[in-house]
Amino acid sequence: MNRQFSTFFFLVVSAFMLSGCGVAVVGGAAYGGYKVAEDERSICTMVDDSVILTTVKSKMIADEFVKARHINVDVSNGVVYLIGTVDTSSQKRMAADIARSVEGVRRVENKLIVGH
Repeated sequence: MNRQFSTFFFLVVSAFMLSGCGVAVVGGAAYGGYKVAEDERSICTMVDDSVILTTVKSKMIADEFVKARHINVDVSNGVVYLIGTVDTSSQKRMAADIARSVEGVRRVENKLIVGH
């Protein structure tokens, strides 16, 4: 690692720690670093959304019924957007239930389409 990057990384980590985002800095520092210039959300909100997205997607992938291969997940300000296709209306409901079960989710916009 070069010295400039090390210094920059230290400053970013320090800023997260001082702003109350220290817990999520490991998972979100890289994501927040390049998105901050084009996103109106605060760094803390972007990190929180990133954690929500990762958790929702992981739970869906682990769920044998939902089969999240064709589900795209996006999160903005705690609102989860589910976009894609599923085989049944039960899978559509279950995907939304999984998303709602994640801490920090304010609302779920379920745009999943049943059938192919």
